[in-house]
Amino acid sequence: SNTMVSGTGNSGQLELIELLPLEYTRGLSLTRFLAASVPKSLGTVFIKFLATHSPLGQEFIHLKRVRPSPPPAAPGTRLDVLVCRGDVEPPQGVIAYLNA
Repeated sequence: SNTMVSGTGNSGQLELIELLPLEYTRGLSLTRFLAASVPKSLGTVFIKFLATHSPLGQEFIHLKRVRPSPPPAAPGTRLDVLVCRGDVEPPQGVIAYLNA
């Protein structure tokens, strides 16, 4: 949108325009993800494992991958960690890691 404001210059008017890139003005879209609940003590190791075996990719780099698990988990004991998008199977290495 254009906005006219008074200012100094030859015409006495200054024109302001929005310069937001498309990614800041497009509609909202939701993506389903699969998450694993892991003991807090394994969180750092599991996240490092996922970084090489199941990266989220540049498209989702803005996401926070870890959060504390909600009840009924005891506070501070478990973490929910995003593993992969919900429309793909988790890599076999990730499944094996979680089942170990």
